[in-house]
Amino acid sequence: NIAAGTGWKATLQYDITAQLWSKLSYSTFKFAGEKDLSETDFDVRYKFNGDLENLSLWLRVGYRNASNNPTGYPDLLEYRTQIQYVF
Repeated sequence: NIAAGTGWKATLQYDITAQLWSKLSYSTFKFAGEKDLSETDFDVRYKFNGDLENLSLWLRVGYRNASNNPTGYPDLLEYRTQIQYVF
């Protein structure tokens, strides 16, 4: 629902331990019609070991803003928790 455009993303990831890592990323999108937005995210992931070695917990804080928001993409501050199990 958004016109064509360009985008790019830069990510910095740091492995704190074998089980814990963090990631900081910044992305920007420039759409036709002078609409644009950017998003900054900070993620932390903890991967369990032992009997739960396929289980991980992710936490994200994301901030999205724009100078002229595309429809359906308001500025926001988002907190997200994700539990992942790899079968």
